Amino acid sequence: MKSSNWEEKLFWLKRISKKDEVEKMVARSLKEFGRIDVLVNNAGISSKTTNALEGTTEEWVKILGVNLIGTYYCIQAVAPHMIKNKCGKIISISSLASIGTTNVGHVAYGPSKGAINVLTKRLAYELGPYHINVNAIAPGLIKTEMLGVERTEEEVNELLKEIANVTDLRRTGEPQDIANAALFLASDESDFMTGQVMVVDGGRFNFQSHSV
Repeated sequence: MKSSNWEEKLFWLKRISKKDEVEKMVARSLKEFGRIDVLVNNAGISSKTTNALEGTTEEWVKILGVNLIGTYYCIQAVAPHMIKNKCGKIISISSLASIGTTNVGHVAYGPSKGAINVLTKRLAYELGPYHINVNAIAPGLIKTEMLGVERTEEEVNELLKEIANVTDLRRTGEPQDIANAALFLASDESDFMTGQVMVVDGGRFNFQSHSV
């Protein structure tokens, strides 16, 4: 995608790391809809392609601010209303990078998503008595605009082909694949499921776990 478009989107994504902005968003949602039954924490950004020793403080603060702190702010603002209603579904988007690693770079991204997994389990325990389900989805490689950051179109296509070849289903994911999982976790069908990290990766993790 064009870098200018990504910079514009990044501007809006970074607002999720500001507590007052999140509180305004929740207040407006409550004003318009009356209640909040489902929260999907989908805002996320990746880090630069650097090795483990080249990451900067600025990069870590930015990544953790959006991916982890922003997620926490949203839950913190919404959960009291769910507690009052004694029901709710909280779904956070983690990543396959939170449970394993397969490539060099993006060092801050994996830990930020790993923290989402721990936060999910912690809050599932604390909010469970109020009949609030807290789960996470760990996607594999999904065809989103983020793939175009720091990559040419040719590099993106090569990456998609490479990942498809090491995935059981021999394809990369589409946004709808993750949306389907989120819909399940938001539905009554998942009422007895909480504190879980659901991997939706087409079998990529399975493929690599059994490759030598």
